[in-house]
Amino acid sequence: MPHAVQYNEFGSIDVLEFATVELAVAGEGQVTVDVKAAGLNPFDYKLRSGFIPMPVEFPRVVGSDFAGVVASVGPGAVYADGSAVSAGDEVLGWIDSGSWREQAVVSAANITRKPASMSW
Repeated sequence: MPHAVQYNEFGSIDVLEFATVELAVAGEGQVTVDVKAAGLNPFDYKLRSGFIPMPVEFPRVVGSDFAGVVASVGPGAVYADGSAVSAGDEVLGWIDSGSWREQAVVSAANITRKPASMSW
């Protein structure tokens, strides 16, 4: 089972926990990505602290930006240019269900190929 950094209530960094999470199988137009790097934006801090008055479903995984390697591909998963996504592709992307996780299921529309010259 993969792990993630998540929170179950608004607050300081003290509400963050390292948790085991379930991974959904990539469906139509989706891919499963083994996350190698994940970003943190000011929005993430403000949302976790409760500063942004927005409905949140708990538990919530932190972050939205990530880079990783495609582990599996659901039917019909293609890049914006129409080319097929393949297992093993190195990608960059965003996910609204949290990027601070070991694996993520994400829409292929939300990823792009990582430039080979870019480090993780």
